[in-house]
Amino acid sequence: RWEHWRCVGGPLRGRPEKRVGPGEHRRVTFAFCRCSRSMKTTPSCMKTPSHRTHLSLLSPRIAFIAAVLAAAPAYGQSQLREAWFFNNPAGSAPNGTTTFSTSGTVATIRGAGASFTGAGLSLPGGSSSVAAYLDLPNGMISSLTDTSFEFWVTVRSHQNWQRIFDFGSGTAGELTGPGGSASGNNYLFLSANIGNLPNTQRLEWNTQSTGVDTTAPLTLNVPQHVVVTFDDRQDLSQPGLVAWYLNGALIGSQVNSQRLATLNDVNNWLGRSQYTGDSNSHMTYDSFAIYDVALSQSQVTAQFTAGADSPACSPVPEASTWTAIGFVGALLTWSGLRSRRLRK
Repeated sequence: RWEHWRCVGGPLRGRPEKRVGPGEHRRVTFAFCRCSRSMKTTPSCMKTPSHRTHLSLLSPRIAFIAAVLAAAPAYGQSQLREAWFFNNPAGSAPNGTTTFSTSGTVATIRGAGASFTGAGLSLPGGSSSVAAYLDLPNGMISSLTDTSFEFWVTVRSHQNWQRIFDFGSGTAGELTGPGGSASGNNYLFLSANIGNLPNTQRLEWNTQSTGVDTTAPLTLNVPQHVVVTFDDRQDLSQPGLVAWYLNGALIGSQVNSQRLATLNDVNNWLGRSQYTGDSNSHMTYDSFAIYDVALSQSQVTAQFTAGADSPACSPVPEASTWTAIGFVGALLTWSGLRSRRLRK
């Protein structure tokens, strides 16, 4: 008979089907990915043998997986926390439209003029009093220690101090929609322009006296791979290190004695500044991912090389072995990342 298994949530994904006869032994391949249920394309990790493992079926009838007997091990060198692919159906995205991460976290579009392309989220740029931006949940950034923010983003035009992201708060506290009047006073941001100047950027954590001004070639209307990392280094009794990369290359970095926990992050925004006098961003976001580690130079380069769908898969983790027991006594063993329920 046909035994049909599929993964429920988490980093396992696959729909293998194998004919299992009495006493037969079958190997079923799963790929380890944090994959959206609305994944645009098959991510690279599902095509690469090094990211795969095998599940052995030792019985022709397994009605239910009763238990997964192993503690979930830590990831190896990196862990994907959230990823948005913005692959909502193409069309307008009015104020209040929501979009979901791979783990179900809701982000909300505020303001007017946004749209989904079917492969990304397009923001129109313009005044912060009306123009659309993406609002992420409060507290999402301050809960992190080491982290990386990864974007595939296309800048459409030059706007005054337009932000790729701005996490934190300003003098008016939380702003729940366009408008208001505020200056930033507790934030971490990366701008795609210094003023309106092309090919100028600033990475700034306002606890430092100055930001990191850079002049990387950021070509309009071409998808760019942007990564910002923060290595807390508290375990080394050293100040933290914030850095940003463009298309796999390190562009700028700065030592910072503060921690992400010090951010009053009630305004976690893509495409809007804590300074209401700055323009909102004219950009298209193909994806945005948050990792629980500061990616290394080699990992950033590998992610750039992998392409725009690579946030679906964490870089190769350490493996471990778990065991699960079926109702009829069938035994399954596999190596992988963390325990997840399976269902038939």
